[in-house]
Amino acid sequence: NHDGSYGQSGKRCSRSGSNLLASSMKKDTKWNVHPAFVDIIKQLTPDEAKELKYLNSVQDIPMLGINAHKHSGGYTTVIPFFTNLPEICNCERPMDYEKQINNLARLGLIEVNSTAGFVDKTKYEPLKNHGFIKTSLILLENNENVSRYTFIEGMIELTAFGKDFCKVCLG
Repeated sequence: NHDGSYGQSGKRCSRSGSNLLASSMKKDTKWNVHPAFVDIIKQLTPDEAKELKYLNSVQDIPMLGINAHKHSGGYTTVIPFFTNLPEICNCERPMDYEKQINNLARLGLIEVNSTAGFVDKTKYEPLKNHGFIKTSLILLENNENVSRYTFIEGMIELTAFGKDFCKVCLG
């Protein structure tokens, strides 16, 4: 049952709220409790909460973008970032990945970093072989204005604020 908000989904909200209240009373975690956490809980969808919980367990994941280079010079970023995080987390709306990631970044919980990436380039293979990316590449290859494409290999990672939020609110 997806009602559009993690914070309005009854049991999940009360569990996060209970975690928040309990953490604020413990000596070892009370300094991690930020006043904004209450409002953040209200602004998360159930899918975003799943993604945060997963990110908290791995710290960072690969993301892939695509630039289309024009015959006339220059390039256009056609996909700023793509991630299979919603599929890994078995989210209800995996193709809403861009909205979900933008919301988590807007809340200061994650950073989408296109200037830092993994040394181990095999981490990007599942993304490069994903149906969405393959379809996008076929469209680019058939576009007469595009001479070539390049990948943007980056990562999505929890911020320090996001790590505290996960510790306090997601358990």
